[in-house]
Formats: sequence, C-alpha cells, structure tokens
Amino acid sequence: MKTFAFPTTRFLVICPNTNTHFLPLSYQSVYIAFDPHPSSKGASTHITHFFAALQAYKSPAALLTLAHGPEPELAGVGHYVFQSEEGNYLRRGEAFSHWANEFLEQNKTLSLGHFRDIWGGLAVLHHPHLRSVYEVNGLPSIELPYRYPQIAPSTLDKLRELEDYCLHRAETIVTPSETIRAHLQKRGVDPSKITVIPNGAEVAALYPRPEGQSKPYILYQGALQSWQGVEVLLKAFRYLEDFPDLQLVICSGHKPKHARPLQRLVNRMSLTDRVVWHFQLK
Repeated sequence: MKTFAFPTTRFLVICPNTNTHFLPLSYQSVYIAFDPHPSSKGASTHITHFFAALQAYKSPAALLTLAHGPEPELAGVGHYVFQSEEGNYLRRGEAFSHWANEFLEQNKTLSLGHFRDIWGGLAVLHHPHLRSVYEVNGLPSIELPYRYPQIAPSTLDKLRELEDYCLHRAETIVTPSETIRAHLQKRGVDPSKITVIPNGAEVAALYPRPEGQSKPYILYQGALQSWQGVEVLLKAFRYLEDFPDLQLVICSGHKPKHARPLQRLVNRMSLTDRVVWHFQLK
C-alpha cells in the first residue's frame, strides 16, 4: 500500500478511559468511514446502525471516522476520529487511508473490516487476512463532479481504478439501492456478493404542526443533487392539482444557491405558491 505523509495532518483519538493514540488494543472488528460522525447527515445514521450491527456480530468493535464538532460521548465504544487541515479532498482522503492503515497495523486481533468508501477500503484490503464488507452508498467518480465541476477526467479515471479495486477485492458488498446494484454489475462485480439493504426510517412520535404551516403538506427532507430525484418529485407533484391546498415542503441542508435550477423548474410549472423551501440553518 502506498503511504502518504502530510505535515498539516493531526490525529485525534476518542477512546474510553484514555487519550493515547492507538493503544495496542484487542478489537475483533472495525468500521471505517470517511464521513463526519456523529452528525445530522444520513451517512451518520447509516454509520450508527451498521456499527451497532457490527458490535452485535463481532465485538469489541472499533469505529474510525472523520471528526465533527465537539467530541462525541460514546460510552464503551472505541471511537477514533481523524482531523486534517489539508484542504485538498483527494490528499485528505489519502491521508485518512494511511491513518486507518496505521490503526489496522497496530491491532493484530482484527478479523473483520467494514468500510464505506475507497479510502477505508484501501486500508482494509491491504490486510488480506481480514474479511471485508464494502458498504456502497455512492462512488466518488460519480459524485465528485457535482461538488468539483472542474475535476480533471484523468483524476476521475484514477478514482474509478480505486473503486474497481475495492469492488472486486471486497468479500461482500452491501448497498441501499437496486440502481447501485445494477451499476456495480455493469462494472463487472459478481452479483452473488451484492446484497441490497433498503434504507429504513426512524419513525418519531407525532409533533405539533410547525408554526406558519397551516395547510396540509408533503415533506421532502434531504439533499438536492440530481440523483436524489427531486426534479421527478416536483413533476409528479404537479399532477396533484385536485388538492389545491396541498403544499410540498422541501427541507434541504444545502444553501439556497444549490436550489436555483429546481426553483426555475418550479416557476415554469407554475408551482411557486405551492412549494415551500427551507435551507441550511445558520
């Protein structure tokens, strides 16, 4: 495995009863995610539930993630978090992979590695004795052009190579989407090792109707990237004209500028008065 050294990188460990970096511990399994945790994002919800399942299956389990805000309090859990001042996404990912590999090198009792991305995958798959689970919720070669429109085609080609390496080397793949499963099969992944686990929902108790929302409404809460299907939702909502008081409320963690193409679509369909927008909180 290629190693990376960035002087701007610093590591923070959150571990029960100690602040020592990578003690020689005896974990049986590890969950690695290049995502901040805990957070309000859906990725963090995935991490919470998959890690709980991992703990139940092969304990003790360690959790390696990006840092997010104040240090979380996870009693009895070895939660190690990575922080870096590196501004370049790819270099930060490489540094995370190197950091995760350091953890694996120093924990000789591990037998199972679960990862959510290529950066964790490169670390886990560098240790062939580990059984490996690749949780594919998205692929950087597809998603990064939306975030970084100027990304070079050669960089995307390299990312696809890393994705294929992880996809073909991983023992098991889990994904929440039949669409992703079909895409992986087109890329030559063995269908027998792909399992679809659809997203669930944590149904909370009923809450009072929000202030200022007196009309009945349909709620969409989530991101606004094209693959989320918000455009399809808006076009479908147009067919509910028989319910003139019904509104569509869109709550997004993005800033308003990310919704401009969708708002133009709303205007063209004459739905301006029926679609309510709420954006990222300050």
